[in-house]
Amino acid sequence: MEYSRVLIGEDTRNSRRLWGETNALVATPTDAITEIGRILENPAKSGAVVSGPSGSGRRASVEAAHSQLIDPQRLIRLNGSSFGQKMPMGVLAFLLAQLETTERPSRHELVHGLARALCPDGKASVVLLGKPELIDEESGSLLAQLAAMHKIKLIVICDEIQDLPQDILSLFRTGQMEHVSISRMTTLETRAFLESELQGPISAFAASTLQYLADSNRGLILKLSRIWISNGQLSQESGTWILRNLDLGNGAAVQTMFNSMTSGLEDSERVLLYALAMGGAVSRDMVHRSEQTEAMDQLIAKDHVKVVPEADHRVMIAIPLLRLMLRQNIDPDMERRCNEVVAQLHKDPATAVALSGMSILSDLGQNTELLVIAERYSRNGYASEKWVEAPFARIRILKLHIRVLLLQGDIPAALRLVQEAHENLRSAIDDAWSQDRLLRAQQELELLAQLVDSAQAETIAGAEEKTVDETPVHLKGWMTRGLHLRAMALQSTNLAARAHQTDALAIVDHIGNELRTRRLGMAAYGGMCADDLGEIEEQLLLTEMLCGKYAEALVRATELAAGKFANPQLIARAESHRGILFALQSDHERALKILEPCLWQALQQGESADRVAMEAVVSHALMGLGRRTEAAELLAQEQEESSVTGLVNFHSWVAEVFSSMSLAAIGSSALAISKLVSIADRSRASGYLTLEMGSLACALRLGYEDNDSRLGAVAAECQGDTAEMYAELAKHHHGEPADLFAALRNLVSAGHLLMGAGPGNALVSSLTTKDQRKLAKLVGTLKRPAYLADNNRADAPDPAKTGAPTWAGELTKRESQIALLAISGKTNLEIARVNGVSIRTVEGHLYQVYSKLQVRNRQELTALDRASRRAAGQL
Repeated sequence: MEYSRVLIGEDTRNSRRLWGETNALVATPTDAITEIGRILENPAKSGAVVSGPSGSGRRASVEAAHSQLIDPQRLIRLNGSSFGQKMPMGVLAFLLAQLETTERPSRHELVHGLARALCPDGKASVVLLGKPELIDEESGSLLAQLAAMHKIKLIVICDEIQDLPQDILSLFRTGQMEHVSISRMTTLETRAFLESELQGPISAFAASTLQYLADSNRGLILKLSRIWISNGQLSQESGTWILRNLDLGNGAAVQTMFNSMTSGLEDSERVLLYALAMGGAVSRDMVHRSEQTEAMDQLIAKDHVKVVPEADHRVMIAIPLLRLMLRQNIDPDMERRCNEVVAQLHKDPATAVALSGMSILSDLGQNTELLVIAERYSRNGYASEKWVEAPFARIRILKLHIRVLLLQGDIPAALRLVQEAHENLRSAIDDAWSQDRLLRAQQELELLAQLVDSAQAETIAGAEEKTVDETPVHLKGWMTRGLHLRAMALQSTNLAARAHQTDALAIVDHIGNELRTRRLGMAAYGGMCADDLGEIEEQLLLTEMLCGKYAEALVRATELAAGKFANPQLIARAESHRGILFALQSDHERALKILEPCLWQALQQGESADRVAMEAVVSHALMGLGRRTEAAELLAQEQEESSVTGLVNFHSWVAEVFSSMSLAAIGSSALAISKLVSIADRSRASGYLTLEMGSLACALRLGYEDNDSRLGAVAAECQGDTAEMYAELAKHHHGEPADLFAALRNLVSAGHLLMGAGPGNALVSSLTTKDQRKLAKLVGTLKRPAYLADNNRADAPDPAKTGAPTWAGELTKRESQIALLAISGKTNLEIARVNGVSIRTVEGHLYQVYSKLQVRNRQELTALDRASRRAAGQL
């Protein structure tokens, strides 16, 4: 991914999409609208075929392109239908009724009559044809002929090219009609679309949840968002739209939407649809065996159901929102009938129903409801005699259950559950005549046990020191490639947390290469589903963060936040990781912009692993931007919450580091250093050497003496470039300023910008003024590279052309404006009035200006400006 920083230009649509920017995606014209408009204006073209999935905005793109024409043609909308398909020229019935023809006109009369009606004064009308697969061949032939004669511009909307009628397909193959393909909105585009519609920022979880439920269908997204707004479920908090709860409710609007989605269904189709909603996806072979083929085909034709070839041709409900509504609107009689079909479709109906309910609840983060189903299932679901039927479905249920228990901190319950399941599974293996599937399930359980052990190691009270399993994973005999890669990903995280960073990063590279070379569908990943792949990616992200590879971690976090996997919970966690990584690179503005919506959303969802970390980062960012009152309130709240937690992990380390720096900023340096030494001691007790090393380095930044060179001793135990750079820092922090500058420069160049950023940095303060300026320039350069694509700089003039000082390039557009006004002699009040902001905002921007340029006041800023202009020959 590193090459993309060079090849993808700054402030382009691709750079915004790649690096998670949504603020200008809507303002940029889409390629599809531009292409359709070009075709409509080209007299040599007969029209276009606009293909893409339902709800992707195909019709809206055509309408938008037509409305943007200077002299638009008349637009006629035609749609195929099941009724019209059975009638000769049914789709053209309305147009034919306007012609004066004989009782049985010839084709010649029909063509010329339609041509006169559709091309008056030689100006061809635009005919927009939807659902072409549901029109009769004669109508398709007439439309193709009129398009070939350039009497109409034929725009056909379809899902696939093969849906076209024969004559229109022939016209397309001759090249007279162009092809425009439109895909579903990505997560970033959905978020930008919602922010444009709702006139305000929206949290990543709220946007991705709407996208997930509506399967990226624009119309459904808007309907559901409006219903939730009217019910108060989607509301604004400090200007950000957040999702308070996911209850669909039974209001009139919800019921109307449900009725419109299920209207026109036959009784057999409705029963199968309910069965798929209750029992989950099933292989197409099982549908055939249960004699539900006709109902399945009809549901597929009506876009209610889809078949996924990559997942063993599984049949599933296409839109998760419909699945939720069906589960919510089932009556006792329908439940009895659909249970009979579920029993025909699944070998273990109870397990299928439990897994179906828990899967969608897990994706949406409804952990309380998930636990109710999981605990009810665990009473008898893991008995030894049960494991022979659907062992992998049981493993998935167990995995979902364990994850919620770990999230809530109930590690003893998770241990008991894994041990009980393991004992019963071993008993089932001993009694079974065919053991392959059960042995694979046993290896899945071993991975779960390792996950629980890692979580147990994070607790301080009563935790035992654990040794890292250094046995090469490929020697352990994993039964599938998927199990192998997942085990390697988990091992990489354990290695990274302790003293084996080089080995951990080698595993990350190996897994990355494996996944890149095996992108042939999910079946090629050894039975892994999208959830397993997302789990691997998240483990690799944590590994990179623990190894101090913040730049690489930012790339991976942005990919996940941009919707690489359609899981709202994963997207929300990746978005919070992006904010934390920007904070670790000393970019307060961007960290605050990302994390404030994440934090408001997290406060609505209860306890989460990264909530305290987000609060600490936000309070520090507010402090850095001059909003000290808000920062102090949040810091006090965060101190109360962090005092009761005893976990040691990456998030608790981030919380302690940033809360310590906030304390140091308000004058409590001794307390801040004490907190950092404390988290270092706790990290040592739990075996997390990388966190101990990072804590001690941040303590040095705040003025910790480290006379016994503890940082150097810890760095000597660890592997990799990061440990070597921290060892150099420990060696030279009391030595010559030139050597210390070299150590800090290496750390900053490697992505550890926090170690070289000021103010309040005791290490930087011990450097010479010249070296401080060099380091500040390096931090400013690396903190705002081209791939950030800051929208504020999109239309910023070139300093060389405007006569602005050279140092203006290190500031944002607003900071540069305020700095120039301050140099001109204006007071803070006058600057605030000119820019339409508060005095506090002006003070915050000036604070950033002084920090970035390493000056202390306006006099030094003016002197720097004069020196800069004199050097440029502008005085």
